[in-house]
Amino acid sequence: MGTLPDHMDAHVVASVDDANTSHEGAWLSMQERGTLFGLRLLIWTTMTLGRGFVRAWLPLIVSYFMITAPGVRGYSRRYLGRLGHAAGTSVVFRHMLRFAQCLLDRIFLLRGRFEPFAFHSYGREHLRELRSRHRGAILLGAHMGSVEAMRAMSRECEFAVNVLTYRGNARKMNTVMREISSQASTRMIEIDGDDPGFVLEMKERIEAGEFVAVLGDRVGLTASAAEVEFLGGKARFPTGVYAIAAVLGCPIYLTFGLHRPPNHYDLYCEPFVDRVELPRTNRDERLRELAQTFAHRLEHYCKQYPDNWFNFYEFWSTG
Repeated sequence: MGTLPDHMDAHVVASVDDANTSHEGAWLSMQERGTLFGLRLLIWTTMTLGRGFVRAWLPLIVSYFMITAPGVRGYSRRYLGRLGHAAGTSVVFRHMLRFAQCLLDRIFLLRGRFEPFAFHSYGREHLRELRSRHRGAILLGAHMGSVEAMRAMSRECEFAVNVLTYRGNARKMNTVMREISSQASTRMIEIDGDDPGFVLEMKERIEAGEFVAVLGDRVGLTASAAEVEFLGGKARFPTGVYAIAAVLGCPIYLTFGLHRPPNHYDLYCEPFVDRVELPRTNRDERLRELAQTFAHRLEHYCKQYPDNWFNFYEFWSTG
């Protein structure tokens, strides 16, 4: 597979497990609901009876979780309150329902079944330009909408997207999603403990002119992070992805696939940084600046699509 560059030190390798991994890893301790059998049954039902049939039952399912998961209700209410919404029961319900709808749509999107959806693309010219130069990049997104929806844009622009995933959380869901994606040849790069092999795979994919999709709004247990302003409070955002980009010498583009009911996804792509330069002095400050810039852009999209951000835990540290 090759070797890491000589200047990729242990700090960089250790810091990148934030790429897809709450407040000092609190989200990692959240327990999954349901069983593998139940998830597989849901997928079978969806593919057999159709998206419309299962979607019609989602309000009932979400109502059950509204009743049995008061903590999640509270996290949703506090987030929506930061956006200036009067976060009553109906607004929180809509937020949780949107999450369930996007989760359902993942089944189709991972299998390359795009026909149930309408896509509106903004900024795909940036990806086409990279494709014309056979230049790989990191696509930086968040737990917002559906990262799989960006595959529709990748199909239009004819480039390969690899999704960086964290094996340690949501094991049941990830197991089933890997089974689905294998049928569509979706490439996933897994972060597995302290093994730096995923960094080497990222390097190979990007050097081959492919893209690696990374979610940059959750901090893992051992990850480097910076405290920045986000929606009127202080929150910790990961910085390892920027260190990796600096080592690999690749650009970073922001990408979001945001859901509008009943079947629309707005696909956004915008340049973030063409090359990350980290000075020997004030290195951490530069990483914090990049994390703050990302938080500002995420804030922008949260205000445009308030029910599309899916971090149901205590995200803010102060404020």
